[in-house]
Amino acid sequence: MASETRAWAPLGMVEVTRAHIKMLDVVDRGVRYPAPDMHLSVKITDTSPANIVKLTLDYLNSMIDEAEQLAS
Repeated sequence: MASETRAWAPLGMVEVTRAHIKMLDVVDRGVRYPAPDMHLSVKITDTSPANIVKLTLDYLNSMIDEAEQLAS
């Protein structure tokens, strides 16, 4: 593999930052459904993707547990 022999110098610095992520309203067939601000009667204060996923998985797990109880 040939090595680079030309002189080079950086022309600038690049800072990579996380993109701003937020929940958006959903529009389906002209009906707007606002992004949730409450979960199980508790105000959502941490809208980070990690926390929203945690809340979602906790809720889905509780639904599975309830379904299993109803099935037995």
